[in-house]
Amino acid sequence: MNDPRDLLALTRFGNLGILLVAVGLLGVLIHRQPLRQAMASGVCLLGLLLVSEGASLLHGELQSFRESIAAIFIGTAIVILAVRATVSRQPGEKPTA
Repeated sequence: MNDPRDLLALTRFGNLGILLVAVGLLGVLIHRQPLRQAMASGVCLLGLLLVSEGASLLHGELQSFRESIAAIFIGTAIVILAVRATVSRQPGEKPTA
């Protein structure tokens, strides 16, 4: 039988995670600038990470280290691509590497 503390951890992580997912999706729908949309996507990704962490605590397992690192890299790549897409260049200027 699961420990009640595990269910409490799922409830806390899950509620906070769902709140972050909702705020992130709302930000993606409202904002039109790519950078703000990328930041909202990162908030949504963080919420999903919290929900999965709570679910893994309920089942008595730790979340995979590889999953956490992959989620962080994906979020970072989204933000970097959004920043590079919003950088304005002067006409005739060559892009820097």
